[in-house]
Amino acid sequence: MQGQTTPVQRLNVHLTLLVLAEYSTKVIHMLEFISICHAGISDDVSMVRRHACYSMATMVQNFLPKITRLDDNVMPMFIKFLEHMSETHRLVPKEAHINTSVFSALEEFVEQVTVECMKPHLEKLIPLILLCTEPEKNSMALRQLSVSAIAKLAECMQASLDDHFDDNVSVIRPVMVQTQLEEELALRAHAIHVCSALNLVNQTKFSKVSPWIFEVVIEMCHNGTVTEFYTFSILGVISGIIPEVMRSLHRVAMVIKRIPMRMNRLQIVRS
Repeated sequence: MQGQTTPVQRLNVHLTLLVLAEYSTKVIHMLEFISICHAGISDDVSMVRRHACYSMATMVQNFLPKITRLDDNVMPMFIKFLEHMSETHRLVPKEAHINTSVFSALEEFVEQVTVECMKPHLEKLIPLILLCTEPEKNSMALRQLSVSAIAKLAECMQASLDDHFDDNVSVIRPVMVQTQLEEELALRAHAIHVCSALNLVNQTKFSKVSPWIFEVVIEMCHNGTVTEFYTFSILGVISGIIPEVMRSLHRVAMVIKRIPMRMNRLQIVRS
């Protein structure tokens, strides 16, 4: 398509597809739709790429759950989007809306597709999402979206994500330990959410890492660098996994009241 058309023509195609995805209740040629979006995601022209991504995200969201039957066609689009992220795309704030649209669509797709259908795609998908959590290479908004996506995958895929348990922990641990700034509240909240979800992936492995999770959460409570988002749930999960932590619940009681009530100040990109 790219070699036979002008950028304006390709942009018009994606604008038309975007309208169809937004307002149509039925797309007869869905495979053709997917094929065009897939090609547009790697287009040489940034404006065409952006609208291809919008079309893809809108199509996935508006045609759930029917589109889950085409997982072998849909998931390669998400993977291609992540593979073709440039350094500029990762860091520039103006790309935040595109990233939010695509990651939101990915989470909604994961919620409705079967575990068996997702399994073949996890090996490529997980490392690409983990790359989006690195602090020096990605914007804060993109890091929040990627950590939220990890939590959603852990919740929905559960034991199927076992091979990636250690990789997820290695990424989440520094987020919880090193993020102390006010603007990083949402990122910490999502990291705590991931920790809760990892309990569903492998309870034995989770029991081994839960002591440091508990200590970090309690320390964050003491320092006022944690929010109520997911904090109570992770403390409940840990107390159920490690009975001896119950002896420290007096510490929890002392610091719970110190958790800042920041509901109106905290803006989570994707909860």
